[in-house]
Amino acid sequence: RRKDCELFVVTYEDGEYKVTMVDKGVGPANLCVVHEDNRDIIVGANHTAAEAAIYFVTED
Repeated sequence: RRKDCELFVVTYEDGEYKVTMVDKGVGPANLCVVHEDNRDIIVGANHTAAEAAIYFVTED
């Protein structure tokens, strides 16, 4: 979190872990994740960017 202030998602697909960058330079502090059928919703307090943000994560 501290180095590049990144928010990323880790998934396990086809026997391997995959890291997907969601945002960089924002410093996520507190997160809440809501799982829906076709997406995940991440609500975050981004300390470094001094903002609240909502991210929608879907499959490619």
